[in-house]
Amino acid sequence: MLANCPNPFITTTEIYFSIPADGSVELSIFNLTGRRVITLVDENPGIGLQSTIWNGRDSCDRPVSSGIYFYVLRNGGQTITNRMTLIH
Repeated sequence: MLANCPNPFITTTEIYFSIPADGSVELSIFNLTGRRVITLVDENPGIGLQSTIWNGRDSCDRPVSSGIYFYVLRNGGQTITNRMTLIH
């Protein structure tokens, strides 16, 4: 499972993800050109339902522009991608 709420969002969105097996997890945000905007999770958070919040800022803490972004979850050999919309 990989979902965010609210979507679309104005200032922040909470991203929910489920980890079925113990191991490293990476959750990153990408823009439409495929450039990584920020990595929100890069650790072993444990098995089960997890969540993190994205505040619409990049890795240098600069606000990003309105638009469509992709969040990508990597856990072991599995990669899941979903889409969200930021509106200013």
